[in-house]
Amino acid sequence: METERLYYLPFLIITKTLAGRPFIRVMKNSCFKHQFILLLTGSLVLLSRPGISQTSPADYVQPFIGVLNEGACMPGPSLPFASVYPSPNTLNGDNGGYAFNKGITGFAQLHAQGTGGLKPYGNFLVSPQLGLSIREADRQSLKEEESASAFYYQVILKKYGIRCELSPTHNAALYRFTFPATDSATVYIDIARKNGGEIGLDSGFIKIGADNKCIYGGGRYGNNWPDGTHKWNMYFYAEFSKPATYKGTAAKGKVQSGNTEASAKKDSLGAYLGFSFKDKQEILVKMAVSFMSWEHARQLAQNEIPDWSMENIRQAARNAWNKKLSAIRISGTQEEKIIFYTNLFHAFIQPRNRTGNNSWNTKEDFWDDHYTLWDSWKTLFPLMTIIDREMVASNIRAFINRHRYNGYVAEAFINGKESAVGQGGNTVDHVIGDAYARKITGVDWEKAYAILKYNADSMRTPGYSNLGYMYHDEPNKYSWRTKAGSATLAFAFEDYCAAIVAKGLGKKQDADKYMARSNNWKNSWNKKAESKGFTGFIMARKKDGTFDEIDPKTGYGKHFYEGTCWEYSYEVPHDIPGLITLMGGRDTFTRRLQYAMDQHLIDFGNEPNFMTPWLFAHEEVRRPDLTSFYVRTKVLPQFTRYDLPGDDDQGAMGSLYVFLKLGLFPLAGTNKFYLHGTSLTKSVIQPQGQKPFTITTTNGGEKTIYIKSVRLNSKKLNRSFITQEEIMAGGLLEMEMTDKPVNFLTTN
Repeated sequence: METERLYYLPFLIITKTLAGRPFIRVMKNSCFKHQFILLLTGSLVLLSRPGISQTSPADYVQPFIGVLNEGACMPGPSLPFASVYPSPNTLNGDNGGYAFNKGITGFAQLHAQGTGGLKPYGNFLVSPQLGLSIREADRQSLKEEESASAFYYQVILKKYGIRCELSPTHNAALYRFTFPATDSATVYIDIARKNGGEIGLDSGFIKIGADNKCIYGGGRYGNNWPDGTHKWNMYFYAEFSKPATYKGTAAKGKVQSGNTEASAKKDSLGAYLGFSFKDKQEILVKMAVSFMSWEHARQLAQNEIPDWSMENIRQAARNAWNKKLSAIRISGTQEEKIIFYTNLFHAFIQPRNRTGNNSWNTKEDFWDDHYTLWDSWKTLFPLMTIIDREMVASNIRAFINRHRYNGYVAEAFINGKESAVGQGGNTVDHVIGDAYARKITGVDWEKAYAILKYNADSMRTPGYSNLGYMYHDEPNKYSWRTKAGSATLAFAFEDYCAAIVAKGLGKKQDADKYMARSNNWKNSWNKKAESKGFTGFIMARKKDGTFDEIDPKTGYGKHFYEGTCWEYSYEVPHDIPGLITLMGGRDTFTRRLQYAMDQHLIDFGNEPNFMTPWLFAHEEVRRPDLTSFYVRTKVLPQFTRYDLPGDDDQGAMGSLYVFLKLGLFPLAGTNKFYLHGTSLTKSVIQPQGQKPFTITTTNGGEKTIYIKSVRLNSKKLNRSFITQEEIMAGGLLEMEMTDKPVNFLTTN
């Protein structure tokens, strides 16, 4: 291994195998035991380089977390909220484009972070080879010396003996391919395929420059999430460090040697440059992606990568990550820092800031690839309100721009296209309402409110607007994901968001109207429904007003999107007192929620339940000890060195983990963060320009899961939450931890 190139290896995998199977899985089968060189996950591997700090946050990031098992993440590097995310692709990879036990077929420039459903992106695949194989199955290669960090990736393609390295900029990536001596060193660029090896090209072209040093092209694309029907324009430009000695195109499965341009419709399309070397040689490639034109892609490549220095690009990327990740500094073991900073890294991936690189051809705020706001409103955006407030403000300005250009702001916005998937009604309202409650500045709130008012008056279903609930199987303008039970709850919360912004802007009539409508969630409360000795559950109603009676342990996919009656009956963040009353009061509410947790009726790994364990800590319940117990024993253990509890969903899971480790969690739509305690001795929240907010613990550890006492700025805290304003003002939060079940609200 060349130490002058690879001085950090936050995650090193050396795979000399027969089938490329990952060590952590196949070790269960002893017949593979001796086919592996150890997967080095036990320690952070850092090779020395003078003058370089090796303990900065970026160096702890291990992108293979969320890749090896659950998560649907990518092992490649990126910049924070960058337009491109270059990463290796494999045949039959998951939604991140990569399967550890499959051979690499090339490196795609675009990926979505942690999604489910239809496989997205995987466009513009760069494939270094010896000879030429245009079929992915023919060129897949096992791996050696694969390593990944937040800002750099490398691997040796064993089939060819080619070392591949890449490091990103915002809109481009620099590749370095080190070939062995050969007369057939080829770099093939496939512009038709997408993730999973399918065709993503609707119609397009590809050309080779007259100097034999560049390939460019693009066209119209589709077959992306959520339903594959949307089309968008996308282009690329690839510049090589050396002129080629041979070239050609490949269209519709046929190679045309010496050809310099080709086109295709819904079929394969690519081009290649080839080289002849008498000894080991490097070829570098600048690869940029534009949503405007190939000429714009060329400008991006030349501006963002002015020379051919991999070291300069890599160091700039590392610096960019350290700037973002240093917003939170934690004490703890190496293991804790690896998991923490990797999850924080995931939180800074998506949505993508495509300001200046979009179909509008403007420099107005433009954030793309919301997969979807339903996933990110409870954790990602509240996290950014304390560590990157400008990101939140810029996204809301982008919402305003979309409302002006498109007339509507959907909860999914992908490739510059609105997609009314309807998982949670009009979830953009949740983000706007939460940001307003947390006093985000830099937003024209009158224009932001116009979105809320439009959605409240024009985008609810007729059933909700006229009857006070969306009825079961009601036709709607969204998608199959819109279910009557979950939509009614979402619409009610969205009315609440409209009400709090209207009130703050002095619009009393609107505020009163929408606040009254926010009580519509109660119209879906079936007080006669019974399960496990408890009565009253959220259920879908029919158009005639009767309930569609089902077993409350069910409802997933029928009354609710990704949840059951038991789960969604706690999904009322704006009216927890009202929920407690309907459930029979504080004691019954507490006992019932304990039962749901103990009997596995709550899926901690899915978005509808992200806030549920903190209901114990709510001031109407006053049992933060139970929040601590379930968070520390049931939720946190699901995040490991190898796994996330489920798909990362554009940083929703990563953000959740950050809050779990900090010891506090936001109630979206309010300015509150509820406390559950932490094992970390010290954490400091301090983005650039802000005062430090420090969290310390006494007796912190894995077994001391309960908060014994709390002090805020040296004064005893007799409430179970702190506020956004208290965090932003800076200060000191001190938590004394214990292994004894204790309610600090009664003893503090």
